Amino acid sequence: MRSSRGLSMLMLLMVALLPVVVGARPAGAETSAAPEQVLHRGDRGDAVARLQQMLADAGFNPGPVDGIFGPLTEGAVRAAQTGFSLKIDGLAGPLTLSRLQIAAASGVQPAASRAMAPVEAPVEAPVEGTPPTVGAPHLFALTFNGDPDPVLLPQILASLKKYGMQATFFVHGEAAENAPALVASVVAGGHEVASGGYTARDLTQVSEVLMGADLYRASQSIAKATGKTPAFFRPQDGKFNAGLLQAAREQHVKLALWTNIGLNDWPGLDPQDLAQGLAGTVTSGAIVMLHQDRPTTVKALEAVLQALRSGGYQSVALSRLMAP
Repeated sequence: MRSSRGLSMLMLLMVALLPVVVGARPAGAETSAAPEQVLHRGDRGDAVARLQQMLADAGFNPGPVDGIFGPLTEGAVRAAQTGFSLKIDGLAGPLTLSRLQIAAASGVQPAASRAMAPVEAPVEAPVEGTPPTVGAPHLFALTFNGDPDPVLLPQILASLKKYGMQATFFVHGEAAENAPALVASVVAGGHEVASGGYTARDLTQVSEVLMGADLYRASQSIAKATGKTPAFFRPQDGKFNAGLLQAAREQHVKLALWTNIGLNDWPGLDPQDLAQGLAGTVTSGAIVMLHQDRPTTVKALEAVLQALRSGGYQSVALSRLMAP
C-alpha cells in the first residue's frame, strides 16, 4: 500500500485519477482525512480563496474568488452544507471542506447544487392506499451492500417490484462466482449490479498491484454472471486512498459511496425506526445504502419504499442518477 503524504497531495491525485461519485463516507474515515482549519465570515487569505474555488467547482456560487469570506461565500457554504446534509452553520469546518474537496475533484455535483431534469420514471400502478405521484418524481439511488442471500434477496426484489423502484446491488466477485444465478436474478429484475471488490476486505491495506488485480477479477466475475460489466465500485466500509482511486480508474469503475450516515440497517436496529429515519431524510440525488444480507432490511424495506413513494420519490439505478 502507498500511504498518502498529506491531504493536499491526496486531493491533487484524486483530481487527476478518477471521477468519484459523491457520497458520504463513514464518519471516522471522513474526519481523519479532513483538514483541521475552520473558516468563517471575515476570514481572508489563500485558504479562503481555495475554499471559494472548491465551492465554485462543486457548483455553488461563492461570488468572486478573491480570498475574502464575505456574505456570498457564506451563502455558498450554507448551500453546500444543505446539499451534503451537514449541520448548517455557515462555517467551513473539516467535514464541509472534506465533502467539497471530493465534490470538486469529481466534478459530480450534489443534488442541491444542480437542477434535476424531470424524468418520467416507469412505475407500476399505485399500491392500494398509496396516492399516485403528482408531477415529475424526485430521483434518488437505492443501493445495497453485501452478498445476495438466497432467502432475503427474492423478498427484496419482490418489494422493489411492488413499489416500482429500481436499485443498484454492490456484490463481491466471489459471490458472483459462487452463486451466479442469484446475482443474475438482480439484473433479470431490472436492477443494476456493481462491484464490491472480489472479497470483503480493506483494499487500502494491500499493494496497488493487488488492488488492480482484485478489481479486475471482481468485474470479470460479475460480467460473467450478469452479462454486464459493472460501472461502479464501492470499497469495504467506504475506505479508499489514492492508490485505490488509481486502480479503479485503470479498471474503468467509478468509486461510489453513500449519503445516509448513521441510518444504516445495523443489527439490532428496530425496522420501524430505520424506515422512519430513512423516509424522513432522503432528498433528491441521495445515494441510500442498505445491506441486502440483513433481515432488518427486509423487515423495513416495504415501509421505507411506501413512505418514499407517497412522498413523490423514485429510486433509479445509480448509473441513471449520475448520468450527465
